Amino acid sequence: MNSDCRIGVFARWGGEEFVAALPDSDIGKATAAAEELRLAIEQQNFEHTWRLGKPVPFTVSIGVTERLPGERDLGPLVKRADLALYRAKDNGRNRVEVG
Repeated sequence: MNSDCRIGVFARWGGEEFVAALPDSDIGKATAAAEELRLAIEQQNFEHTWRLGKPVPFTVSIGVTERLPGERDLGPLVKRADLALYRAKDNGRNRVEVG
């Protein structure tokens, strides 16, 4: 990624959901990094023999949020990101939403 973001943690959260913590990044840098990731995945040419060499399209919907000043509990932070993710899905998928 070129977005000048340091990834502190990247992990599977559950099911098809992943979480990335970007310490020292503001919401603008985090959103730019998410958009860069979304574009990189969209532009991949995944091919499988069972598709007779035809590419299999992949896209990703991403919810981005930031920790509020003084916020220590992860619950509200994760809830905002999750709501943004589902807004991205509801608004047509393959997009980044900020929450």
